[in-house]
Amino acid sequence: MAITMKQIAELTGVSIGTVDRALNNRGSINPAVAQRIRTVAKELNYKTNSVAKSLAIRNKKLKIAVVLHIQQNPYFNSVEKGIHEATEDISDFGISIEIYRCRKFVAEDQLLKINQAIDDGATAIILTPIDSPIIANKVKELQEARIPVVFLTNFLDNTSVFASVCCNYVRSGLLAAGLTRFLTGGHGEVLVFTPTFSMLGHRKRINAILSYLSEYCPDLHVKKVVELPGDDFDCYRIVSQSLKETPCNYVIYNGDAHAGIKAIKESPHPIRSIFYDMAEVTLEALQADDISATINQNPEMQGKTAVKLLSDYLTSGVKPENEHILIDCEIILRENIMAIDRFSKNNFVIGEY
Repeated sequence: MAITMKQIAELTGVSIGTVDRALNNRGSINPAVAQRIRTVAKELNYKTNSVAKSLAIRNKKLKIAVVLHIQQNPYFNSVEKGIHEATEDISDFGISIEIYRCRKFVAEDQLLKINQAIDDGATAIILTPIDSPIIANKVKELQEARIPVVFLTNFLDNTSVFASVCCNYVRSGLLAAGLTRFLTGGHGEVLVFTPTFSMLGHRKRINAILSYLSEYCPDLHVKKVVELPGDDFDCYRIVSQSLKETPCNYVIYNGDAHAGIKAIKESPHPIRSIFYDMAEVTLEALQADDISATINQNPEMQGKTAVKLLSDYLTSGVKPENEHILIDCEIILRENIMAIDRFSKNNFVIGEY
């Protein structure tokens, strides 16, 4: 027999109206009381009337604004793919999602986009925050106005939000460093290329790489950490110039994949490299053995998770158990993606070898 609001009210010692407000995130209610009601409802597997609930939410005209820090790149194309997949899952509730893209890493422009999203009626914000005081102050202002904010793929120190969904930057750095240790045997010279340090997550990834190599590979020298621009041509120029000025046999590369692969292939001496993420050109280079490995930071999952967290909150008042949600990484080798047909035939006899 289905549990009712009346039964939840009796069990929690409150009115049916209070239960309704707690479960549907309406009106003013003591947070501790609301949490007790939601806990009891969850334990009893309470299900709301999905049709009535959908109609009620549609009448609210809920809108999630996604404010990014750049126009587009392959990584964020994957993030947006996850956002669109999540949007399909919540279409029954009529929650709209609009994406705002600012000029690359320009905090003032990102602030304008946030303000525009609010003027356009956004009831919640998903933000890839540029590490700037003006963005941190705006986020605090949104929190005070009870507009939930979810950080996506990046975060800010000392800034509390509804939730932050990021790749595990420390883990992704450790994976790159560990792969480099195996690749080099702990000896040699390596160049590290990274996106802009204006994003806190990028700095954390680099710190993890340098700390690991310093502790476990004292004979492996990081000759330089090169900060890359967002522009493809400038990226290629800087990588090519760095490889000429600072010759090395090993590279950890996180930047525009086309630019990095082209520059490395044009190098007069062989270079073994570890890349990041799953752009088509990266997978092609991996299959051709032009690069040694890539680390997938699961951008689609990050985008999808951010939308789901807000949609669950806007429709059911469900809050995440933890503010910081780290999406883990995975190592991709050529063997992960190569065709296995020619290796799967049983053309040997056990015991003959």
